[in-house]
Amino acid sequence: MLKIIFLTIAYLLSSKEAYSCASCGSGGDSPLVLFPGENKKVYLGVTNSNIGDYYDAKGKKADYYGIENKQSITAAAAYRVVDSVFTTLTLSAQKNEEAGEESYGMSDPLLSVYYLAMQQNFLEPFRPQISIIA
Repeated sequence: MLKIIFLTIAYLLSSKEAYSCASCGSGGDSPLVLFPGENKKVYLGVTNSNIGDYYDAKGKKADYYGIENKQSITAAAAYRVVDSVFTTLTLSAQKNEEAGEESYGMSDPLLSVYYLAMQQNFLEPFRPQISIIA
């Protein structure tokens, strides 16, 4: 295990710089984040999550505990209002499969407003983009 940790750290230290993805990693509020210099962007994502087996509190396999498969489609659009403020609109639909039955539904529309407290700068690769979201 120690060898794997050492090799991982050595690889990370020797690898080239990496930049974050503009359409991922923004948490549960919106799947869309604008890079500096981007004024508009759209996003379309499809997921299929096979939940697999469920286990009880003692770690034993449970016969049935909840949904077995979750599929979703998400669409989002972002628009920059001024340099430090942009907004996103996100819509999502989901299908759950459980015990051989299916249920469908739309999520509530999500309107987010981002204020960029610290703007990302590609000339400084370790400087993060920090946002305040409403």
